[in-house]
Amino acid sequence: MYSISLAQDSLNVVKVGTCDGAALKFALNDNLLYTLMNREGMRVLDLSDPTVPIEIGSVRTRTRATDICILDSIAYLSEADSGISIVSINDPTHPTEIGRIVLEESVEGLAIRGNILYAAASVAGVFVFDLTNPSNPELICERIINPAAWDLFVYDTLGFVTTLFSDIRIVSAADPYNLQEIGRIDTPGAGFFVVGHERKAYIADGNQGVRIIDISDIAFPEEIGYFDSPGFASELVIEGNFAYVADGQHGGLRVLDISIPSDIEEVGYYDTEGIAEHVIAGRDGLIYVGDGTNLGIFRYTPDNAVSDSRFQLSTLDFQLFPSPFNSSLSIAYSSPTNAPLLISLVDLSGRTLQSNWVPGTSFGKGIATIGTTALPSGNYFVIVGGKDKGVVMPVRCLK
Repeated sequence: MYSISLAQDSLNVVKVGTCDGAALKFALNDNLLYTLMNREGMRVLDLSDPTVPIEIGSVRTRTRATDICILDSIAYLSEADSGISIVSINDPTHPTEIGRIVLEESVEGLAIRGNILYAAASVAGVFVFDLTNPSNPELICERIINPAAWDLFVYDTLGFVTTLFSDIRIVSAADPYNLQEIGRIDTPGAGFFVVGHERKAYIADGNQGVRIIDISDIAFPEEIGYFDSPGFASELVIEGNFAYVADGQHGGLRVLDISIPSDIEEVGYYDTEGIAEHVIAGRDGLIYVGDGTNLGIFRYTPDNAVSDSRFQLSTLDFQLFPSPFNSSLSIAYSSPTNAPLLISLVDLSGRTLQSNWVPGTSFGKGIATIGTTALPSGNYFVIVGGKDKGVVMPVRCLK
């Protein structure tokens, strides 16, 4: 149950957990993942122990749920042909609809900036709502986009509206009461998904891979990077110098080093079981991928991990607490370099139950926590080190 599984076709990526059932868009809030299930609505998963996600609540939608955004204790669920459902998640075990935004158009995408909700509503374009009254939002702007608006993404004062197999429209979101189209990005592919980060637009461009666009000058966006992924790039998320890409049926999860946009390097991948279409990044380096068949929880394990030549084990220092432990185990550690460290929990047979990569500290202090809710009482070992060797310390679990 607890072992990390390696795909038959993978590189530097391990699967640490899974949850059966379709996962079509999701939002992460603390240790809870809110995931859409097509026509079955939304379910809530407790990720306190990511190796064993537990469903704790659900709510049905009227039609196919298409996107989700969370603000405070409210989840906004867009629905095909029936507007937006407003759901209280104050009690995540019993999410409850408390209001609706009725729209005649099919709403395909949502984005929130501050207390403003943006909705991509098919033929009608973009609707903008003030969420000052979260259960009864006020419509403050409508902007027609031709051809149909498919999805949208807000970055700083810019909004990117995808139009599906056409160009991407850039609108100014500085004044949400008066959206103005100020630019366009033409790509050769589907232009499925856009993320803005550090004056760049990162585009999942369908069968045309991943593209990086310099948007320093909105009037003249310039492509500065391209990666030809093997599948159909549907979504991506940026974390530091890495892009995690949901790359469809033949691509699975791809990990790209984007530190040099003109020379994007693939540094990891995992061939998922189904069609990888949705991806987000969470705490502790975890990556969540929806592939139509299940929700997969992954971790990228960089190949520049600490090796024997980088440090002596005598320079590593770590303490375990509490000891004995119950529902979680924390490891306070100090390492001699900034290279990642591997922290593993193993049983007496040597079987790896959990394995987490954590950043090095250059003799500073770091703390990592392992969720052990489903772990039975018994004796275990914690190993801290690199790819080649590590320091072992015994620990006991009492339930």
